[in-house]
Amino acid sequence: MNSCYIICGGPESCSKVKIPDNAYVICADSGYDKALSAGIKPDLLIGDFDSVKSKLPDDINVIIAPSHKDDTDTLLAVRT
Repeated sequence: MNSCYIICGGPESCSKVKIPDNAYVICADSGYDKALSAGIKPDLLIGDFDSVKSKLPDDINVIIAPSHKDDTDTLLAVRT
């Protein structure tokens, strides 16, 4: 692994981002929806998933954070 990419929620698309095959990809909450739309398979999902629309997968590691927390889901991903 040479690099880590974090895909977070928000209106911006990530479909034009070129992620190397050997990169580690973390999705923070609804960043998972954006990754799916762009055809990106993450290695880890993290967040409270209060805004994700897609069903959480069984074949990807998931860290579920409490809804009431001091940090954003993106900051949790950065700290991971």
